[in-house]
Amino acid sequence: VKIIVREKEPKSKPVLWPEKRYTISQTSFTIQENFDFTPKIYFLTNIPYTLPSGIIIENLAGITFITDSHRLPGQYHTQLLGLQTLNMLGSVRFTFPRLARSVTFLIDSHELSEPGVVIYRNTAGVIIARSDLPYTGLFQHAIISYTSDNFDIKTL
Repeated sequence: VKIIVREKEPKSKPVLWPEKRYTISQTSFTIQENFDFTPKIYFLTNIPYTLPSGIIIENLAGITFITDSHRLPGQYHTQLLGLQTLNMLGSVRFTFPRLARSVTFLIDSHELSEPGVVIYRNTAGVIIARSDLPYTGLFQHAIISYTSDNFDIKTL
Protein backbone atom coordinates (compact mmCIF):
# COMPACT_ATOMS: atom_id res chain seq x y z
CA VAL A 1 0.00 0.00 0.00
CA LYS A 2 1.39 3.39 -0.92
CA ILE A 3 0.09 6.41 0.94
CA ILE A 4 1.11 9.93 0.05
CA VAL A 5 0.36 12.66 2.58
CA ARG A 6 0.54 16.17 1.20
CA GLU A 7 -0.27 18.04 4.41
CA LYS A 8 0.17 17.15 8.03
CA GLU A 9 -3.19 16.30 9.56
CA PRO A 10 -3.90 16.19 13.28
CA LYS A 11 -4.28 12.72 14.83
CA SER A 12 -7.92 13.51 15.55
CA LYS A 13 -8.64 13.63 11.82
CA PRO A 14 -8.36 10.07 10.42
CA VAL A 15 -7.38 9.31 6.84
CA LEU A 16 -10.42 8.00 4.96
CA TRP A 17 -10.08 5.84 1.86
CA PRO A 18 -12.84 5.68 -0.71
CA GLU A 19 -14.93 2.53 -0.38
CA LYS A 20 -13.76 0.12 -3.09
CA ARG A 21 -11.70 -3.05 -3.48
CA TYR A 22 -7.93 -2.71 -2.97
CA THR A 23 -5.40 -5.33 -4.03
CA ILE A 24 -2.34 -5.54 -1.81
CA SER A 25 0.54 -7.46 -3.31
CA GLN A 26 3.83 -8.61 -1.90
CA THR A 27 6.78 -6.48 -2.84
CA SER A 28 9.85 -8.13 -4.26
CA PHE A 29 13.18 -8.24 -2.45
CA THR A 30 16.68 -9.37 -3.28
CA ILE A 31 19.10 -11.15 -0.99
CA GLN A 32 22.63 -11.99 -1.98
CA GLU A 33 25.06 -14.07 0.07
CA ASN A 34 28.65 -14.56 -1.05
CA PHE A 35 29.92 -15.55 2.43
CA ASP A 36 32.60 -12.82 2.42
CA PHE A 37 31.27 -11.33 5.67
CA THR A 38 30.58 -14.64 7.39
CA PRO A 39 33.09 -15.86 9.98
CA LYS A 40 34.98 -19.00 9.00
CA ILE A 41 32.91 -21.55 10.86
CA TYR A 42 32.25 -25.27 10.92
CA PHE A 43 28.49 -25.92 10.98
CA LEU A 44 27.42 -28.42 13.62
CA THR A 45 24.64 -30.80 12.59
CA ASN A 46 21.08 -29.51 13.17
CA ILE A 47 22.25 -26.18 14.63
CA PRO A 48 20.85 -23.25 12.57
CA TYR A 49 23.12 -20.27 11.90
CA THR A 50 21.93 -16.91 10.58
CA LEU A 51 24.19 -15.47 7.89
CA PRO A 52 24.72 -11.68 7.58
CA SER A 53 22.15 -11.62 4.74
CA GLY A 54 19.44 -13.03 7.03
CA ILE A 55 19.46 -16.44 5.34
CA ILE A 56 19.51 -19.26 7.89
CA ILE A 57 21.74 -22.22 7.08
CA GLU A 58 21.51 -25.57 8.81
CA ASN A 59 23.81 -28.55 8.26
CA LEU A 60 21.50 -31.58 8.10
CA ALA A 61 24.19 -34.21 7.57
CA GLY A 62 27.81 -34.38 6.55
CA ILE A 63 30.53 -31.73 6.63
CA THR A 64 29.76 -28.04 5.99
CA PHE A 65 32.02 -25.06 6.65
CA ILE A 66 32.96 -21.57 5.44
CA THR A 67 36.47 -21.39 4.04
CA ASP A 68 38.70 -19.31 1.77
CA SER A 69 37.96 -19.66 -1.94
CA HIS A 70 41.59 -20.77 -2.48
CA ARG A 71 42.18 -18.54 -5.47
CA LEU A 72 45.93 -18.88 -5.26
CA PRO A 73 48.40 -19.26 -8.13
CA GLY A 74 47.76 -22.63 -9.76
CA GLN A 75 44.23 -22.92 -8.37
CA TYR A 76 41.54 -21.85 -10.78
CA HIS A 77 38.18 -21.71 -9.05
CA THR A 78 35.76 -19.56 -10.99
CA GLN A 79 36.20 -15.82 -10.50
CA LEU A 80 32.48 -15.63 -9.66
CA LEU A 81 33.29 -16.89 -6.17
CA GLY A 82 33.92 -14.32 -3.49
CA LEU A 83 36.82 -14.39 -1.07
CA GLN A 84 35.11 -17.10 0.97
CA THR A 85 32.87 -19.98 0.02
CA LEU A 86 30.57 -22.56 1.55
CA ASN A 87 32.16 -26.00 1.37
CA MET A 88 29.58 -28.81 1.56
CA LEU A 89 29.93 -32.55 1.65
CA GLY A 90 26.44 -33.51 2.74
CA SER A 91 22.99 -31.96 3.09
CA VAL A 92 22.24 -28.35 3.97
CA ARG A 93 18.99 -26.41 4.40
CA PHE A 94 18.74 -22.72 3.50
CA THR A 95 15.77 -20.83 5.00
CA PHE A 96 14.96 -17.39 3.64
CA PRO A 97 13.85 -14.47 5.85
CA ARG A 98 10.88 -13.87 3.51
CA LEU A 99 9.08 -15.93 0.92
CA ALA A 100 10.92 -15.90 -2.40
CA ARG A 101 9.74 -16.26 -5.98
CA SER A 102 13.12 -16.99 -7.53
CA VAL A 103 16.33 -18.58 -6.24
CA THR A 104 19.66 -18.70 -8.08
CA PHE A 105 22.97 -20.06 -6.84
CA LEU A 106 26.36 -21.06 -8.19
CA ILE A 107 28.17 -24.34 -7.60
CA ASP A 108 31.84 -24.94 -8.32
CA SER A 109 33.94 -28.11 -8.58
CA HIS A 110 30.94 -30.41 -8.16
CA GLU A 111 32.19 -33.78 -9.35
CA LEU A 112 28.91 -35.70 -9.17
CA SER A 113 25.68 -35.61 -11.14
CA GLU A 114 22.81 -35.63 -8.63
CA PRO A 115 19.29 -35.53 -10.10
CA GLY A 116 16.55 -33.85 -8.05
CA VAL A 117 18.60 -33.24 -4.90
CA VAL A 118 17.88 -29.50 -4.62
CA ILE A 119 14.43 -29.39 -3.03
CA TYR A 120 12.38 -26.18 -2.86
CA ARG A 121 9.71 -26.11 -0.13
CA ASN A 122 6.96 -23.74 0.94
CA THR A 123 6.22 -22.62 4.52
CA ALA A 124 4.30 -25.84 5.22
CA GLY A 125 7.35 -27.89 4.16
CA VAL A 126 5.60 -29.17 1.04
CA ILE A 127 7.89 -29.80 -1.93
CA ILE A 128 7.07 -27.33 -4.72
CA ALA A 129 9.97 -28.13 -7.07
CA ARG A 130 13.26 -29.98 -7.49
CA SER A 131 16.46 -29.15 -9.37
CA ASP A 132 19.45 -31.25 -10.38
CA LEU A 133 23.02 -30.62 -9.30
CA PRO A 134 25.00 -31.23 -12.48
CA TYR A 135 28.53 -32.54 -12.81
CA THR A 136 30.82 -29.54 -13.35
CA GLY A 137 34.31 -30.95 -13.13
CA LEU A 138 37.16 -29.55 -11.09
CA PHE A 139 37.32 -25.72 -11.07
CA GLN A 140 34.26 -25.45 -13.33
CA HIS A 141 30.92 -23.96 -12.33
CA ALA A 142 27.19 -24.15 -13.01
CA ILE A 143 24.35 -21.82 -12.12
CA ILE A 144 21.20 -23.40 -10.68
CA SER A 145 17.99 -21.38 -10.84
CA TYR A 146 14.30 -21.90 -10.14
CA THR A 147 11.41 -19.44 -10.47
CA SER A 148 8.00 -20.19 -9.00
CA ASP A 149 4.67 -18.82 -10.21
CA ASN A 150 4.10 -17.50 -6.67
CA PHE A 151 6.07 -16.04 -3.79
CA ASP A 152 6.15 -19.40 -2.00
CA ILE A 153 9.79 -20.57 -1.71
CA LYS A 154 10.78 -20.64 1.97
CA THR A 155 13.56 -23.23 2.07
CA LEU A 156 15.87 -25.20 -0.16
